[in-house]
Amino acid sequence: MKKIFSENWKVMQDTFDLGEKYEFYKAEGRTDILNSEGGYNFQPNEWEEIPMLGHLQLMLLADPHYDRCIRQFNAAPWWYRLDFTATEAEIAMGGLLRFEHADYYCKVWLNGTFLGAHEGYSTPFSFRVDGLLRQENVLMVKVWSPNDYDVAADEKTDPRFLMAIRNMMKGTYEHGDSLIHRDRNPVGLYGEVSLTLFENALISERPQVDVNLREQRNAQIGVRVRVLATDARKDAVCRLVLRSLDDGFAVDTAEMHVSLNAGETEICMNAAIESPRLWYTWDRGAQPLYRAEISIDSMCQTSAVFGVRRVELERTEQTTAFH
Repeated sequence: MKKIFSENWKVMQDTFDLGEKYEFYKAEGRTDILNSEGGYNFQPNEWEEIPMLGHLQLMLLADPHYDRCIRQFNAAPWWYRLDFTATEAEIAMGGLLRFEHADYYCKVWLNGTFLGAHEGYSTPFSFRVDGLLRQENVLMVKVWSPNDYDVAADEKTDPRFLMAIRNMMKGTYEHGDSLIHRDRNPVGLYGEVSLTLFENALISERPQVDVNLREQRNAQIGVRVRVLATDARKDAVCRLVLRSLDDGFAVDTAEMHVSLNAGETEICMNAAIESPRLWYTWDRGAQPLYRAEISIDSMCQTSAVFGVRRVELERTEQTTAFH
């Protein structure tokens, strides 16, 4: 069962970065900063509803390119809040909370419990939430993407739109056309946020497929998956099928017995494709693809599409070419 959290998010900018100090991530707040009416004595700004997840500059600015307030988006962290419900049956299940993208730094709390932190804007990340769900839930995420103020030591500080030292491995908000400085950085949650609930086991990530092509006659395929289990389960059967997407034909299968431990177990399986059809770029040939389908008993299954290709460097006195 998968819940996708694409709506009903609220955001607030923590102007003085005091949210963690005053435990703003706790739904009930801190008793020593509550007023006599039970409300917060500390709240940096008002919550603002957003229509979807995305970079905040694009959603909240009238002109996301030239607005005079654009520099303020990186000056202080942003808090995201999502309120959602869960049934008694869902509370009893295992859960995996997954984020596709957070630009750039973030910390995550569920019902006041710190789940973890992440750095990097294009890499999905996830957290186990077994035993943390309630009927009424509050998901809080702190996101920040600071400005890049550093410039080269031998440069002046004012032409920052031409030269900025990148402190984060990411792209700039705009690549310096002399109108928007290159020290601007995008900020926000974007992509899909989901909660996957499971009873016994769950394949937590997309399978990793490794291809080893041997003189075009045989391709050795290795598939690796990570499996989450709510408790120890023995004698599960893991099955791998390699299938051609052109005709749906199964080119190879493999099975193995595995023991799933409570928590995470990594499973690696191998199969082969005899005389594989090679994948080429559009200008050199066709793009045949294969699909690796992996399942563990009847508990969970997933798949990944891949191609088999060969890259060669041809170098002579007359030419240098890649194939």
